[in-house]
Amino acid sequence: MPIPALFTSPVASLDLTKFGPTHWNNVSGLLTALLDGADADGTVLTRSAASATGATWGAAPPAAAGTLTGATLAANVLASSLTSIGSLVGLVVTGASLFTRDAIAVTSTDGLVLQNTALATAGVPVQQSPRLRFRSHVWNTTAVAADNTDDWIIESIPASSATPMARLAFSRSLNGGAYAERFSIDSGGTIWGVPSVSGVNNLNAVLMTGPQWRSQSGDNTNIQLSNAGLLTVNRGTGPQGVGLDVATDAILKIRTRAQSADASLTALNLTASGSVFATAGNVWAASCIANGSGSLMWDARARMYSPADGIVRLADAAGTSFARLQFGGTTSAFPSLKRNGAGLEARLADDSGYANLTGATMVVMSSVSLVATSILNWNTRSVLSTPADGQFVFRNNGDSAGIGLDFATDSILKVRNRAHSGYATLDAFAYRASGVAGVSFGPAQPNSITTVNGIVTAISEGDPGDSAGSLFRLTANGSALGPTIADFFGADSALVTELDAIYELVFHVKFLKTSLGTVTWTLTNTAAYTNLVAQWTASGNAGVGTLASNVTAGIVATTTAAAAMPVGSSLTASANHEVVIRALAECGAAGNLRLRVTCSAGSVTPLRGSYYTARKLSAANVGTFAA
Repeated sequence: MPIPALFTSPVASLDLTKFGPTHWNNVSGLLTALLDGADADGTVLTRSAASATGATWGAAPPAAAGTLTGATLAANVLASSLTSIGSLVGLVVTGASLFTRDAIAVTSTDGLVLQNTALATAGVPVQQSPRLRFRSHVWNTTAVAADNTDDWIIESIPASSATPMARLAFSRSLNGGAYAERFSIDSGGTIWGVPSVSGVNNLNAVLMTGPQWRSQSGDNTNIQLSNAGLLTVNRGTGPQGVGLDVATDAILKIRTRAQSADASLTALNLTASGSVFATAGNVWAASCIANGSGSLMWDARARMYSPADGIVRLADAAGTSFARLQFGGTTSAFPSLKRNGAGLEARLADDSGYANLTGATMVVMSSVSLVATSILNWNTRSVLSTPADGQFVFRNNGDSAGIGLDFATDSILKVRNRAHSGYATLDAFAYRASGVAGVSFGPAQPNSITTVNGIVTAISEGDPGDSAGSLFRLTANGSALGPTIADFFGADSALVTELDAIYELVFHVKFLKTSLGTVTWTLTNTAAYTNLVAQWTASGNAGVGTLASNVTAGIVATTTAAAAMPVGSSLTASANHEVVIRALAECGAAGNLRLRVTCSAGSVTPLRGSYYTARKLSAANVGTFAA
């Protein structure tokens, strides 16, 4: 393929020996390599004069393999020939030049060689090639307007090393100034460019692997493209970089420099007209600002909205409901707030139970609703609970003492033990009963209890040791009992006793003796007594209808659970009799206590009007005493 070359200044040396026999044509200043079918190598150059020097060529060519020095090929020199010229020195060519080297097929062949034949040495390790220079002129429009020269050069710049390198450099000089390199290609195939490129509308690069841009500084950065829609930016001195993936239409992916995973994105501001997705990593920002109608969303999980200034709404992925907000973790070791309809619940983070809620003051605008097993706990102090409807239990912090209140029956308050299995002691300095309707008292009833609208407001003017106790009364005659031992008041008449409690018992027993014989009275407990003292007083042996002196007998310091009192005299048959039994029982264990009767012969029939009372006494002395 012909290669045109325009020489705008004298040429130091032009070696034509590689072109074989040559002829020169001096035609209008045009130096042309013409195809000549008659020559074996196809190259012909002619001249018009025999002289090999001077301004004009003659008819005869210079000697073969000679040197043409300082010659100028004038325009329109014709019919001259020059063969086997070895070199041209200081040649000035005006007009266009054409060099032709034919019939090389696919063989890479030199057409024009600019060479430095001096050998490199250890002292001079680099022998740079001659350069090819292009000169133009340009008018400078500054304050001092003038013509300026503008030169571009192309040269090979080698570098000495264990594996020598080189680059083909393109440099520019303005008006004789120093040359500044603008572009180069190194022996590794890397293209080196200036820091910026302007005025370029399109830049198409097609390379074997992918285009790379690198800076020439020590800490260089390079950019590499691939034909798969991937771009990689690497720092040259370290394993740092990032990849861009545009393989999917309208989606830009920030990837690692190996393009093997997603990477992070850092920016001062990030504005998205749609959604920002973080499918695996995190979104870090000094501020995350969503559109007023938008939301912050965890994909297929939950959303955060702001429907108005100062208002935040939490919702599920659909935006229609919400489950719970966890604090610190997801297990039962952490708390959460759970939505339940229109209410909130303090729950464990895994929703396995309720969580604690602590505050200074709780203000309730309507009511407080607690589940049946809830308690009110004053920290390190007292505890309030409700074991059943109409019942309260007050306990100390250690759960070693307490009392129950039973108001299941309208207008009646029962003071019970904390297990609500029996009655408890009401200890007061004084109390008063004002005759409230429906109130019953034992034989040691208080003087008065002052109430206002059914609420006790004062208890006074009574025996400090007295309190209303238990009463059991026969409202009809019983069945005949005997002669074996039996419950006088019936099987359901036993008094329930408490642990370490003291009871005062009074039995008023009235009965019909069906045949002549003795009667034995027994106070039976389910456990041994700590101590028991008891005494019976009976009417005369002939019965209550006959005037006679009373008969009495008793027991002291008894601990036996079935404590039988002394047997009296034989009682008249078919007569009504009366016995009063008084006892003080110290019960070391919880259980029940009852009165039983045994006949030596025949039976006894309990009569209506028989009753007994029981009163729990204080374990300590109550009142003021003096020596």
